[in-house]
Amino acid sequence: MQRPWGPGQGSRMSGKLPRLNRREKLCYYLSMNIVLVILGGGAGAALRYLATQGIGALLKTSFPAGTLFVNALGSLAIGFLFGLFESRAIPPGLRPLLVTGFLGGFTTFSSYSIETVRLFSGGEFLAALVNIGISNALCLALALLGLGLSRLV
Repeated sequence: MQRPWGPGQGSRMSGKLPRLNRREKLCYYLSMNIVLVILGGGAGAALRYLATQGIGALLKTSFPAGTLFVNALGSLAIGFLFGLFESRAIPPGLRPLLVTGFLGGFTTFSSYSIETVRLFSGGEFLAALVNIGISNALCLALALLGLGLSRLV
């Protein structure tokens, strides 16, 4: 197999892009998207950590308000971004970076699940049911709102 930037195929110095076959293009595309997902996911996870810790320290409650906050904000954001991606010519790399990567790292169904289980296990049945109701209703409503907002811009 020839190297993508070998002699006669355009070099980094010549300013010409090499001609890639279908398989090489697919590998390049997937590699770039994986890098974008990793970068977005890392940033989203770090921001989720800061938000949940900050909200937890601020409210000092056993209720998982930080997780509810990031999931609600993430639902609004994903609705908005999804609407933009459907209606506008957005660079293709932004979807894996922002939706799969950043919002995938920022929001978390697994945290929501275990925190709800812990509320049930700790005997806080009402708080667990409130978390289920609010999380589902709020996040679905905010995803719809985000989708609607994307149509206004």
